[in-house]
Order: sequence, then C-alpha cells, then structure tokens
Amino acid sequence: MSTPSSSRPPLMALRFLALVLALANGFVAWRIWSTEPAEAVPRSIAAETIAPEKQAPPASHLQHATTSPSSRTSSAPEPERGERAPSEAATSRAVAPTAAREDAEKAPLEGTILFGSIRGSDGRALEEVRGSLYAAGAAKAVASFSKAIDGRYALAGLPSGTLNLRLRAAGYAELEESVEIAPAIAEIERDFVLERTWILAVKLEAPGGRPLHVELQERGLRLLGELAAIATPWEPSGEFPSTLERDLPYGVPRWINAQGPGVSFDKPQVSRDHLGHFELVENRPLFVSAVLRNARLATTRVEPGQAEVVLVIPPERVDEQLATLRLRVLDASSGTALLGARVGLFLSSTSGPGNEVDAEGRIEIGKKPPGAWRLVVTAPEHATVVRQIVLAPGAVLDLGDLALEAPLDLKVRCEGTIGEAKALAVRALPLDVSAHPALSAHELRLQLEGEHFVAQLPPGRYLVRASGAGGGAMVIELRAPSTAAFTLPLAPEAALSLRLATPGELVHAILLDAEGREILRDWIRPGVPRSRKVPVGELRLRVTTRAGELPERRLMVPAEGLELALPE
Repeated sequence: MSTPSSSRPPLMALRFLALVLALANGFVAWRIWSTEPAEAVPRSIAAETIAPEKQAPPASHLQHATTSPSSRTSSAPEPERGERAPSEAATSRAVAPTAAREDAEKAPLEGTILFGSIRGSDGRALEEVRGSLYAAGAAKAVASFSKAIDGRYALAGLPSGTLNLRLRAAGYAELEESVEIAPAIAEIERDFVLERTWILAVKLEAPGGRPLHVELQERGLRLLGELAAIATPWEPSGEFPSTLERDLPYGVPRWINAQGPGVSFDKPQVSRDHLGHFELVENRPLFVSAVLRNARLATTRVEPGQAEVVLVIPPERVDEQLATLRLRVLDASSGTALLGARVGLFLSSTSGPGNEVDAEGRIEIGKKPPGAWRLVVTAPEHATVVRQIVLAPGAVLDLGDLALEAPLDLKVRCEGTIGEAKALAVRALPLDVSAHPALSAHELRLQLEGEHFVAQLPPGRYLVRASGAGGGAMVIELRAPSTAAFTLPLAPEAALSLRLATPGELVHAILLDAEGREILRDWIRPGVPRSRKVPVGELRLRVTTRAGELPERRLMVPAEGLELALPE
C-alpha cells in the first residue's frame, strides 16, 4: 500500500503529534528498558563498566530514499494474515527541508522527526508497543515511547547519525532495527512489522508441587533473575558458558521472568506460581532448561505450540550450586590489613557499596549463584580494583591477598575527531592482571572532563582504545609520579555487524585489530546483531561454537562497513 505525497502529514503536524506522544508518555518514558538498576561507579575510577549490551546494527540493508520530496518511496505492502514479515520490509522515507518548511524548522523542537506505523504479522495495528532509540554503544535512550496511537508513532528532535530502535509488544517478537538519520533531514518515515509469538509458560516445582521459588524464599534464598530458563533447539549437556549478563545471551528468545527484575514492564502472561514464560516464533521442537545463572538444573523437551512445561527440582539441588568467595584486602605500601575496604560482586547491570572487610582485612561472600561476576574492591585514598571472576557451581574460591595502591590520574586527549565528538568513547583495559587464574581484566570507560578523557587507576600497563568518532588504540604505562596526558590519534572507522545465522546456537566472537589487540569479545545474541565501529582495513576474527573453535579468519573491512553471518 503506497502513501501519496499529498496524504503525508505536514511537518508541524508531525511535531505536534510527537509532542503529544512525549507528554502522554512522560511519566513512564524514563522506565523504558530500565529493567535493571543503573550501575553506580566509584568516582575513584572515573569509569563505567562496559556491558555487551546494546550495539547498533548496520544500516546497509535500509532502503534509503532520495532527498527530493518528489521521489519518496512507497511503504511496504501489509502482510497477509499469518505471513512472516521480514524486518527488511520496513520502508524508509527521508525528506530534506525546503523553503516552504522554513517557518516549521524554526520551531523550538529541533532535529529530525521519525514516524510511521507498527503492525503485527497478523495485520493488527499495534498500540501497546514500547520503543526506544539508542546511539551506538549507549545505555541511555535518546528518545522513547510506551504507546502507539492507532498503530502510529512519532519521535521528534532526533540527532543525526545511526540510531538503534528497539520495539516490544506483548505477544510479538522483539524487533531491533537501525535508523540512519542524515544531517539536515526534516523527517523520516519507517513502518515496522512485529512477528506474532506463541506463549510457553514455565513452572519450576519442588517435590510435593509447591513453586520452587517459594520454597527457596522460605530458606532465605531470594534469587531474583538468577533463576531462569533457556530454550535451545538442541539438547544441552553440562553447564552453559558463563557471562556477566543476568539474561544469558544465548538460546532462543524471548524469556520473560515473572519473578525477577522488570516484571512490571514486561507484563508476564502467566500466574505468579510460574517462573516466567517464553514468547517464541520457533515452529520446531525445543529443549527448555532451568538454570541458576549458567548452572543447568534440569532439561526437558517441548513441542511447537505447547502451552506449559513443568520441571521438578529439589531445593537442595539449587543449594548445591551456590558458591563462596574469600579474600583479604591489604595496603600495597605497608602490607597491612586495609581497614574500611569494601568488596562487592556485581553483574554488568548492577552495582552497590559492597560489604566491608573485618579487622584483619578479610571477607567471605557466600550463597552466590555461580558464573561470571564483576569484582569491585574499594578503599579510601586507594585506587579501585575492578576485575572479572568466575565462580564454579558449589565451589569455594579463595583469592588470597589483594593489595590496593594509591590512585594515579590517567588523562587521554583524542586528536583528529571524525564526526560528532560526543559520540566518542574511550576505554582502558588493564594488561597487568593478578597471577591468580580466577581473575581476568575488565575494561573501563573513561569520563570526559574538558578536552581530556580521565580516570583514576592503579599503576600498570593499559590498552587505551577510542571509538565512535574516529578510532585509535595505544598501550600506555601509568607509573608514579607521572600524571602526563597522553595523545591518541584517531583514524576513520566503519561499522562491522555480526549476526547469528542459526537462532539458538552458541556463538562467541573475538575480534582483533591488525596489531593483535582485542576490539570485541562477545556472545552473538539471537535476533540482535552485534554492531561495533572498527578500524577500516584488516581485522582478525575468532569464532567459537558448540563444536569448538573455528579457524581464525582475516577480514577486510571497507569504509562502507561489513555485515557477517556467524557461524560460516
């Protein structure tokens, strides 16, 4: 169904519609996609943890229109009932401002308007749909809406660049698409189609029929979110790989936990006796596993269209998986116990003050679910130490002594910014990591102060990388008493998108630059491409699947970007 130019709403009308939608959503907009508490980062490290969250997919597949108002593209035809509508069916119309719109462009609400329709693959115009626009690598939305009026949406005041739009509606598969907003474009029209899903309710029961989470709460175990379910097209054996994410980035999407964070936003379609439910588009048999983080508790097979699955798990089975962490915090200069030090274990989306050590600098943190955790150790007048650890199911991990040093100032000035400077992100990866095999480096994001990106870090060697408005990398030595600023030259970048070719598979990717320095280490989530700005030129890609590690590949990334389907 085409949309004649004469039937398109005028620019002022679009701005008014966007303003009305923004006011209607004002109370709930800030809650969109905020299903986890925001991470509070200690000021002493002046950094934020990188989450393998939300990178923008490439815009190479979008159908860009010309900037002439007389040559707008027509919208995609409405899908037949029951037809699977690919995301590529969404259309894009870009209109350059003209003299006739001069007055409208002087309106207080500046920037580009994104508007269009949202329908289901069953032909319905969707209203109870939520959407958020993100810049590449950003955790905070540029704009959001929580309702579409008669299946229509409008977002105004958008900056130029590539933005990532996420759409959710109950009963439909989550959709993620990129929107390319060129400078000086007044409005862009995009229509979207969400695929219908079927609901599979998951109930975990203790022997005797009571809900497992109720039995655990009576034992003092409130495992909100850590107790979950994974659906895979293959029957798993052993544990799943560990990750810092609360929602494991593998298996068939989409899992809605009725007992964990985000319940009020996702509106579970099951009773409180259920652990949660899947919204599935897979028309094939699946295997559903109950997990405590990455520890598999039980697995059973389900058939397409099945309404409910029940897994019986003794509470003792959960207790057996809980792990314990022990360590002692010392002052590096004196070797004595560091009184007032605090130790915390967090996921990528959680934070807190941690727990204080005792008079001998010792601490024991027990009853923790297994898997990867972010270890944060802080103390007054000492540099914060952030590392990643993995707790094995049912194990006691003793890290021994961990010495904290006085902080040093890291200052980095980027030279040769390409594009908007506010899109630039600078991160530091420690290269000197403790010899304890359970500890690994954790990348930190620097804060912008004036013309420098800064952080307070322990002495040592760091790989400093910039990306987003030109890219570059360098290894620096941060040693006392030096506080000199480092200059990092930037070079052009391109978008590299990695997507999963087979839904539900386990695919892990590591990307290295020409110098062998790590750019990306991430799980490729089903249905959500991983997009990252990378240097133009030669890169190396390492991919690990369920069958093992594949041979290393060499990639040539052109200036216009590259999209790859994994595994190949």
